[in-house]
Amino acid sequence: MADDLLVDFGSRRPSAAPAPPLSEAFRLRTERWKRELLDVTRRNRGINYRPTRTTLDVPALPADLWDLLLVNEGAITLEARNFAPDAPRPFADPRAVEAFASAARLIERARLADREQGIQVLFAALGWLNWRDSEGHQLRSPLVLVPVDLAYNRQDRELILQAAADDPPEVNPSLAYLLQAQYGVTLPGLEDAEGEPIHASLAAFLDAVRSAIARQDGWFVEGDGPVVDVFAFAKLAMVEEIDRSIHRLAAHPLLRALAGDEPLPQPTGEPPSGPLDLRYPPGSLRLVVDADAYQLEAVGMAAAGQSFVIEGPPGTGKSQTITNIIAELLAQGRRVLFVAEKRVAREVVLENLAKAGLAEACLHLAANAGARSRADAKAQVIKEIVATLDAGSPLPPPDAALPQRYGEIRERLNAYAEALARPLGDGGWTSAYDVIGTAIQLAADRRDVADIPSIDSLSRFWLDDVLDEGKSLDACKPAGLALMAGPWSALRWTSFDPGRQAKLRAALETLASTRERIETVAGPVLGPTLPPPAALTPGAVGDLASRLEGVALYRRKSGSFLRFLDPGFYASRRYLKQYLAAGYRETHTEASLAAALRDAEAALAGAFAVAADAFGPAAPSAAPIGEISAWASALLLDIDALPVATEIAAVLARLETLGMRPAAIALLADPSTHGQLEAVMRASIYAAWARHALQGDLALSPDQHQRLVDSFARLDSEMIGWARSAVLAEVRARRPRSVNNAIMAPLVKYARAKRRPALRTMLGNAR
Repeated sequence: MADDLLVDFGSRRPSAAPAPPLSEAFRLRTERWKRELLDVTRRNRGINYRPTRTTLDVPALPADLWDLLLVNEGAITLEARNFAPDAPRPFADPRAVEAFASAARLIERARLADREQGIQVLFAALGWLNWRDSEGHQLRSPLVLVPVDLAYNRQDRELILQAAADDPPEVNPSLAYLLQAQYGVTLPGLEDAEGEPIHASLAAFLDAVRSAIARQDGWFVEGDGPVVDVFAFAKLAMVEEIDRSIHRLAAHPLLRALAGDEPLPQPTGEPPSGPLDLRYPPGSLRLVVDADAYQLEAVGMAAAGQSFVIEGPPGTGKSQTITNIIAELLAQGRRVLFVAEKRVAREVVLENLAKAGLAEACLHLAANAGARSRADAKAQVIKEIVATLDAGSPLPPPDAALPQRYGEIRERLNAYAEALARPLGDGGWTSAYDVIGTAIQLAADRRDVADIPSIDSLSRFWLDDVLDEGKSLDACKPAGLALMAGPWSALRWTSFDPGRQAKLRAALETLASTRERIETVAGPVLGPTLPPPAALTPGAVGDLASRLEGVALYRRKSGSFLRFLDPGFYASRRYLKQYLAAGYRETHTEASLAAALRDAEAALAGAFAVAADAFGPAAPSAAPIGEISAWASALLLDIDALPVATEIAAVLARLETLGMRPAAIALLADPSTHGQLEAVMRASIYAAWARHALQGDLALSPDQHQRLVDSFARLDSEMIGWARSAVLAEVRARRPRSVNNAIMAPLVKYARAKRRPALRTMLGNAR
């Protein structure tokens, strides 16, 4: 069998490589660690035992308790009469009352230790060593500590004392460690490597202890006085592990750094950066329970082999994170040792893994509370291992299409989220999310107007400037704002001048009368097939004057008797024919009509020079005569309001530099905006920006987006099942195929044996 299937418990076989030398700094630090872990001072009740209010003196012979608890792993029932045999009413006797009170306190202490840490603290002490330490203090220490369970049957008023299923009896470990380390005294053991008892009775064990301490002056052993009390030495195993594995520990860079032997190793390379979804494609991390971004980061760091610390108050998801870390490392073919001081922490993680279908990949060496005896407890672990090795056949790999589909939808949702967070404006002073949210909040004041500048090139102060002008418009009188619904909105004059007002009035009067003037002159000339005089543009008026001048030339030439000798006569006659063919009529007054049109044309040019100065390109210099006259007539109606109009025009001019003049004019045309233009402008601008933002990746309707979210949530749940299948498939693919393999023979033997050695011994002897 390949060596990677071996479980190394630190003492099963020696290392083939020579141990590296220990530095003095590391040796001193490990000694400090051991002192902090193990209390071998007189404060330790296992060293210097003194009875307390929790001590329960057991009214039974020590030899009987040895047979009952160690050999037969049975139970003893204690009634009040056992504590007060000569009392007429034993249950009311102070001795029995105190005994039951002590038992109640012991039961509560044991229950608390089991619930919080999952450790055995209740022991029956058999045999005592009375001895004197190197400082001359007289001490009394228990020799054999048998883990026991104590129960109180209130109905029958009796105590039940029985051997606990969790741990085997052992020689007082604190005392054994201290005597070996400081005095060179090795206390005898209780069981051999195969779990068979070494001593037939308590008396035989005590005789072996007397032989071990024979050279110590003033030390003696006594067998009476069995008690049940609280003894805590769970950290002794850690001290022994430091002694046993010190060279291996010294080879670890983190432990050397903690010992001050060398600097703390720093991470190599650049720290991971970028979105988690880009760093961890779907399926690259096998998450068997839900995980948020922080938890996913931790799983990714563990998968990459990094060392780190997770901290946080209860309820922040540490157990779920550990569950996912274990599952991911299992999928990588790694083996994980999970330890915790609190029992509930271990059991929560185990329960999470079991719910994820990975129970067969877990071995919980502390989960023996349900066993009836130590033999049952050890058998339970062995049976669990055997059952795992004979579990179902390897699973097929999970469907590869699921992570691909999951990734596609995740990318679409991420693109949507990124688009929402995309910076907008010059310098990225806002985002699509803020713009859309503000537009929704201001929807009541919104007007749908065009020509709102795109936000992309606007600074964060642009809107402030626009809204300041909106306030200025709100300060104007409604009558003045009403002017902006007509042609006055194009006014370019930003200050009032009476002289210019007079010039503008005269020009507008000229333009207003132009229609009547042109109709009088051009009406007799234009035939029914030609446009009416009001439809003529200023350019067409000049063209008609030219036509009339051509006809007038014919009239002059045709009046000469030498006309037949003049080549121009024939050309002018052809022109007349073309003139008439085009639908124009003869009046024989073409010369005067042409002169009148030229006068009107000149008047139009002069008037438009003034109008263009006042209204810029909005002056309809190329429009039909009818429209020009109507435009001028509309302006003439409010010519006296020019002072107010120029004040508003000044605001519109400033808005023009901000790109908002057309939009502002469109809003002014709506009387409902007057007096609240600041609010309407803000809402309308944000509405236009929101419409611009809701394109590309954001071009999803709420229903479409919700369907994507629902699909992602469903696939996310399926991905957890996918990950569970992937991990289980990897675990089963890597485990030994059958428990019948010869390498598993020790486990099979232990599973069938009636008596078994300690779990550590069994697991150390098996691969």
